[in-house]
Amino acid sequence: MKFAVFTDLHYDDIFDGEERLREFLVAVKKENISFIVSLGDLCRPIEQNRWIAGLLKGTGIPVYFAAGNHDLACNIPEQLMDFLEITSLYHSFCCENIKFIILNACYMKAEEEIRPYHQKEHKRETDHYPLIPDFEVRWLEEEMLREDLYYIVFSHHSLINDYGNRGVSNRAEIR
Repeated sequence: MKFAVFTDLHYDDIFDGEERLREFLVAVKKENISFIVSLGDLCRPIEQNRWIAGLLKGTGIPVYFAAGNHDLACNIPEQLMDFLEITSLYHSFCCENIKFIILNACYMKAEEEIRPYHQKEHKRETDHYPLIPDFEVRWLEEEMLREDLYYIVFSHHSLINDYGNRGVSNRAEIR
């Protein structure tokens, strides 16, 4: 099995986004790829960018998406799901004997309230961000019950980076 993973295209913010995406897809088509995973920050999920997700899906290779903080900076989760044509920002799929799990860490905890990240509204000094909410942690536990499968977990935000609190704030629990 071969699969391709990419992240942080930032199409709207980096001048050569289209060129980089097309080069990536040319490389993917040369390989016998089972699927593609986009780990977030693809582009602004607005109508004039729909062609970007369409270009990925147009390869004929299954594409799975994770949410990135820039994807949700100016949009609510439902807008991103509509743009990507997906029903959930956390999901799983199987390929051979491996279950691939995509988490959505675009949540924040301010005081005792957990809510989706939106418009960079968190306070670095006091809030917990990024965060995997409890309901998603329980879902993850249920997803990993089968002993006959291997598991690979994806997240836009790091599950291992302890430097400067840059990773998922409850990453130890997830690990």
